[in-house]
Amino acid sequence: ALRFNGITYLPDRKRDVAFTGGKFNLPDVNANIGLAQLARLPEFLATRRALVARYFERFATDPPCVLPPLPRDGDGQSWNMFSVLLPLDRLTVTRKEVRDALDAQGIGTGVSYEALHLCTLGRRYGHKEGDFPAAERIARETLTLPLHAGMTTADVDRVCAALAAVVAGARR
Repeated sequence: ALRFNGITYLPDRKRDVAFTGGKFNLPDVNANIGLAQLARLPEFLATRRALVARYFERFATDPPCVLPPLPRDGDGQSWNMFSVLLPLDRLTVTRKEVRDALDAQGIGTGVSYEALHLCTLGRRYGHKEGDFPAAERIARETLTLPLHAGMTTADVDRVCAALAAVVAGARR
């Protein structure tokens, strides 16, 4: 946890932050691989931008998630991740159940944002549920979808189709 921003994983797949930590998890071998990969950075970024464009095309119709801001040419966005807000207020399932359903189909997802004021560290400062409702909503509804330079547009289509099916089957 000290090497990963103080983050620990709980049994229910949620994350908690109990203390401040750092990001010290890059051994020399990984650094050397990273340096070699820098030569391919323009290619990787172009691939990610194409995959993000496909995500935006697919999400234009279904499922009804809140998307990040549309990319603009030359905005410098690296698209290190693609996260959406699930319409949980219109669904009969939780985010964990959505993740589990996608995981059962071989689609890994992530949760990239916590409401830090509700983690152990934030509660030590006296924060409680309701203090920051926007942060709580984002923490509750965010789902990070697969995005890496090894994916294809067919992979994005598969992710979107699977998520659309889960959402369609869970509409109120």
